[in-house]
Amino acid sequence: MAEKKQLEDTEVRQVSQEELEIAYQGPAVFSNKFFLSITHSGLRVAFAEQNGEALPAQFRTAVVLPYQDALQLSKLLQKAIDDNVQLIPQQKSPDA
Repeated sequence: MAEKKQLEDTEVRQVSQEELEIAYQGPAVFSNKFFLSITHSGLRVAFAEQNGEALPAQFRTAVVLPYQDALQLSKLLQKAIDDNVQLIPQQKSPDA
């Protein structure tokens, strides 16, 4: 139960100029496919790109997050989506 409390108490804050510069020091690779693996060290997230179902996915990068950080990232992603849902393009379903 203590872990859930810590997650609920996670603070979302604005990044500093220094943190923003760090975030943009490297390239951002495109990814439209990802794979999760539970490891002893944490949650491994591998990112890939696939251009059509007939073509194989191409590995792009991977990260290992300690579980507490993975939980915090999950919360941050959900908040970012919830707060900006009006900016997300709506995709038509294949049945439409």
